[in-house]
Amino acid sequence: MMKPIRFSILGGGWRANFYLKIAAMLPDYFQVRDVYVRDPLQRERLRTTWHVRTPDTFEQLLQSSDSEFLVLAISKNAAAPMLLELSKLPLPLLIETPPAVSLDELDHLLENIPAEARIQVAEQYPLLPMMQSVTSFIQTGKLGDIQHLQVSFGHGYHGISLIRKWLELSDAAAGSVTGFRLHSSIMEGPYRGQLPVRERMIDTSQDLALLQLEDGRSALFDFTRDQYFSPIRQNRILIRGTRGEIRDDQATYMADYKTPINSALTRMQSGTGGSLEPLSLQGVLCEGNWLYRNPVHPASLSDEELAIAHVLFQMRDYVRHGDQKGYSLREACQDVYLALKMEEAIQSGNRIDFNLNRI
Repeated sequence: MMKPIRFSILGGGWRANFYLKIAAMLPDYFQVRDVYVRDPLQRERLRTTWHVRTPDTFEQLLQSSDSEFLVLAISKNAAAPMLLELSKLPLPLLIETPPAVSLDELDHLLENIPAEARIQVAEQYPLLPMMQSVTSFIQTGKLGDIQHLQVSFGHGYHGISLIRKWLELSDAAAGSVTGFRLHSSIMEGPYRGQLPVRERMIDTSQDLALLQLEDGRSALFDFTRDQYFSPIRQNRILIRGTRGEIRDDQATYMADYKTPINSALTRMQSGTGGSLEPLSLQGVLCEGNWLYRNPVHPASLSDEELAIAHVLFQMRDYVRHGDQKGYSLREACQDVYLALKMEEAIQSGNRIDFNLNRI
């Protein structure tokens, strides 16, 4: 096993706590060296809860830390200016999504980031265990050439990151997007671990957008934010290729012109039935082959936590070995760009053209 990777965190909010929890549960892999926040009360809470150093100033963190990189986990509106400032440091950066919130901010960011800056972005959605499994199945070639996607698995740039990955969009990809927003009601559900205190109906909305590429391929984005936490709004995916399709965790494809094959992408869990191991995802199997293996089994982590652990593993390989398999700042900016174009189409009701050459 490699020595644990050491990192520090700027920010102490909801996303920062994921990194702290993962490091606490997997000390053989990850070590949080310092966490900096401005609020003294929050520093005390972080220090007593997670037993990490919480310097009084960010300058103290930089002077005393032996971290290999810095996680930037602050509000999205503050991310781009802070990223530009920190990119001048020799310390590699892992920034939470999104790196910018407007086209002007994207342009300014990309024009002013130093060429030598080492930056990766923490986009976890393509690294969720089932999403990695879907990608692995696509890469077997059994579905043929991917022609159409329907992705209902994350808002804005998160959903776009899956679309861009599965359609393998090039830097020259171009096309148009149309969209609209539906409004309705839903029974209030949990939010970030907090349960509702009474039964009530709340307003909700659903975004739908159709991305059509110049080469004829397409993707339908369909999402309502209630899908993140509500037990009555489920995530969905449909991936259609020339020889088959994946619908959620079911794959159907033609082995030859007269032989259809139906297969399941099956989650394998320990800690169920007669297993005395911890409750933990072992991996995802299909047709006797592992599409995904959990690198930290038998740790009891949620899929979201496993995806963030994969982000940290990729950052380790990037920092130590220059491995470029992680999610780059350019990719993140492309996904934000497409998400902004999608929002423009939804808001305006017009067909909006896009071209990734712009980013």
